[in-house]
Parts: sequence; C-alpha cells; structure tokens
Amino acid sequence: MSTQEIPGSGYAPTREDYGTGAYRRRIRVRSAEGALHADMEDDFHRFALRVEHDGERVTAVHGAARRAPWTTCPAAVDELERLVGVRLTESHAEVREYSDPRTHCTHLFDLATVAITCAARGAPGADYRVEIPDAADGRRKVRLERDGSSALEWHIEEARIVAPTPAPYAGMGLRGGFGRWAEATLEPAVAEAAQVLRRAVFIAVGRRFDLDQIESATALGTAPSTCHSFSPDVWQQADRAHGTVRDFSERPDALLAEPLRP
Repeated sequence: MSTQEIPGSGYAPTREDYGTGAYRRRIRVRSAEGALHADMEDDFHRFALRVEHDGERVTAVHGAARRAPWTTCPAAVDELERLVGVRLTESHAEVREYSDPRTHCTHLFDLATVAITCAARGAPGADYRVEIPDAADGRRKVRLERDGSSALEWHIEEARIVAPTPAPYAGMGLRGGFGRWAEATLEPAVAEAAQVLRRAVFIAVGRRFDLDQIESATALGTAPSTCHSFSPDVWQQADRAHGTVRDFSERPDALLAEPLRP
C-alpha cells in the first residue's frame, strides 16, 4: 500500500483510482425573516446551519452535522456560539478576527461566514457549486458557479493559479494571504467566490487518500492546531468516522438532495 503526505497533517494511504473523477462541493444559503438557512455538502461533509440576526449582528447560530470525517467533528457545532455578536459584514476577514477559525470546524465556520455575508448584503441567498478535477500531476482547471452561472475558472498548478488564467488571478499563490489579497483587490461578492473556490482546492486533496484505512487522527502525526478536531485538546480523541466518504463525480445533482435541518 502506497502512502503520500497530506499537507500539514501527515502521511496516509493513497487511492489507486485517483485521477478518474472530480471533487464537488455545493454551498446553498436561503434567507428568511431574521435568519438564514445554510447547507454544505461535498465528498467528506454534510452540514447545515441556521444563523439568526437582528439586522445588525448575529444573535444565534444552530448547526447540524450528518456526515463528517472524524468522530469529534459534530461537537464543533457547539463552537458556533462564539459567532454570536459578530457584526453582519461582507468581509470574511472580519468574521475571522471576531472568532479564531482554528477553534471551529473549518467547514461549519466557512458556511456560517457565507450566511453572514448574505445577510449583510441583503441577498436572498447564494448557491455555489464547485468542481475540482482529479489531477495526479498537480495541474487542473477548477470551476465555480454562483446561482447557476459561471463565476470563476482558474488553471492551477499545485497551490498556485497559473496562465492562461487572466489577471488579476494568474500568479497568485493560494496559501497564506490569499483571503486578504482577495478582499483588498476584488468586489466583495467576487472576493467571497474566490475564497470559496480556494478552500475547495485544498479540501479536494482528500480524494487522493483512502481515509478509511486510518483509525484515528493520531495516526497522522502531531496535531497541527488547524481546526476543532485537530486542536491539542481534541486531537487524541478524534477517531475516523468510517464509511462517510461519497463520490459525486458523475452525480452533481445529488449534492444537498437530502434535507438536513439544525
């Protein structure tokens, strides 16, 4: 059995069929009176949130986790209370400054942030769909649709956007500082789309690995303190939630087909 490094985590067994499909993620937010319902699904996760607000600030956040990679992930729903009081804003960076993302589930935090930005701009909602083809050589063309229309297409090589992607994206690295650059350079809705696509690029790496061959987070090495389940206080209790991976390569319409309410 061959293994490969998961960036920032450790080494894990690889899948022999990697390179034949695509990672897909869908984020859908729908607004209601004083609240937003937000859903996210991809190969590894199925979450839902209800974010309540008074028109100026978040007043409550309720979450639900149906499918997650580690047994400790569902408990991260409780961490969402840390977002109560945050100002409705179109800036992802402002939400990150209010509450440290590393104490949260990364994906619940991102989902809540998109809901908050929708509320801030008074939007009826948002529907993001992302496609990241498998690429054993590290090169691929990645796509993001928003509300049924193409919004972004990048050519990437490993963690960098490359030509023929046009300016201002070509040459940008996707690691530290990308979110700050996006918010300083792009219109708020475009900056958000870019950050949604960036996150998906990194999560898509998980398709390379046979994660059900891993029994616990400790098998990957030292806790990198990147999220709730990989924080020093939780990491040693994080066991693998076997059988939770799905493949949406050929069935994108199956994403969010089953309702989930917090």
